[in-house]
Amino acid sequence: MDPLNGTDGCSNGANGDESEWIIWNSNGDNDSNGDNSTNGDNGTNGENGTNNGTNGDNATNDKKGNWTAVKPAVDLETTPLEIKTNSTLGCRDEVYVYFYNSQGEYAGAVWISFTSTPQYGLGWCSSFTNFTSNLPAAVDKVWRISLTRTSGIRLQIHCNDVEVVNTLLSDDTCYSYWREYWSRDVEKIAFPEYDTASDYYRLYQQGEGNWTAVRPAVDLETTLLEIKTNSTLESGDRVDVWFYNSQGEDAGGVRIYFSSTSQYYLYRCSLWTNFTSNLPAAVEKVWRISLNKTSGIRLQIHCNDVEVVNTLLSDDTCGDSYWREYWSRDVEKIAFSRDDTASVYYRRFKPGCTGLKAAWTGTMATTTKFPVDPGTVVEVTCSDTGTFNNGSSQVTCASATQFTYQIEPLCIDLAYRTRRLYSNRGQGEVYPAQRIGQNVFFNQWRYQLEDQQKYNQRIGHDDF
Repeated sequence: MDPLNGTDGCSNGANGDESEWIIWNSNGDNDSNGDNSTNGDNGTNGENGTNNGTNGDNATNDKKGNWTAVKPAVDLETTPLEIKTNSTLGCRDEVYVYFYNSQGEYAGAVWISFTSTPQYGLGWCSSFTNFTSNLPAAVDKVWRISLTRTSGIRLQIHCNDVEVVNTLLSDDTCYSYWREYWSRDVEKIAFPEYDTASDYYRLYQQGEGNWTAVRPAVDLETTLLEIKTNSTLESGDRVDVWFYNSQGEDAGGVRIYFSSTSQYYLYRCSLWTNFTSNLPAAVEKVWRISLNKTSGIRLQIHCNDVEVVNTLLSDDTCGDSYWREYWSRDVEKIAFSRDDTASVYYRRFKPGCTGLKAAWTGTMATTTKFPVDPGTVVEVTCSDTGTFNNGSSQVTCASATQFTYQIEPLCIDLAYRTRRLYSNRGQGEVYPAQRIGQNVFFNQWRYQLEDQQKYNQRIGHDDF
């Protein structure tokens, strides 16, 4: 996943085909084709997987789908943390995982560097140090990290079930200020945006449980990203989310700053900018981020369903002359910075339908209450009793006001159609008006019994 190495075999990231992955969708159900987590040996769900179960801090859900914790809850003294990598030695990928207490204060960190001679480091304790024993030869590695405090503070690291680190932290082995950090209870973890080796993580359950992607797969052009916060204005908290393409190269990013006058920042485009409209007053906020590249590159941000940013990126709106190099890349993954102090949960979902197509609103009616989720079947009828639906009576929600159907619904004058049928009874049987594009041409009639019978069956009449 090192952006400097691209696809040279240093790391395959989280895009490999060897695993069956699970994602969350707009209904909160599971889908076996996603990129965001993968099943453990027995297919059961780990605490950080996409099924919510009773996991509290690590996942929650509502009618739109599952939320995943930005900083998952852990307790390294009772449940070790496992991290999966597939980086090769010498490629210089690095694992960075930071520990936090319940107040969000640093409580330690572990670093692993895939140099030709692999090394590890302990945040606020030691710099990078060579492993004292050889690592397993397999490229796919599972690193298990645990803490014990029964007699001092001891950190252990296993690689593919082989112990490679067993260190008693002390004034002799660490920097002088180590105890200030490592004596705090570890309750949450985070992988910073510069971690280039970690593919998946989970809480250790003796080989069971779901793996969750460190950099979740997204496509902001088709799927919205939502971030939940509960920071108050003037708190100084901030959202830091970064976008990447499939090679791990920067593809943009968004920051939101909870200052007295809240501001936002677009990576490699704009400096800190005041929101042009007032944010909703509720403390709990859901930020929805989307990209549209149909005509230029447009970024939109909604806060609690209120649009607060709608920017067409250009040389005029972006102060960084290199903005196009980054924002023109396809966004396929995201990561939250270690400096992100506001983001509590995140999720992705495809927006549902908000109403019928504009072209239908004057002639078609439905009893369906909008909004509805994608895939919802909607019954439509003609609003005028003197008209007849010459198309599909059932349409399927795609998104916004877009629907799929076999034949586009179209209301035609029922009296005129019936009159034409009766007027031609003595000349043979008639068939429905041929349809070309959006038009119905009533002067194109053929007189074939078979076609008339099929048509009468379709509209529910045996005869006239």
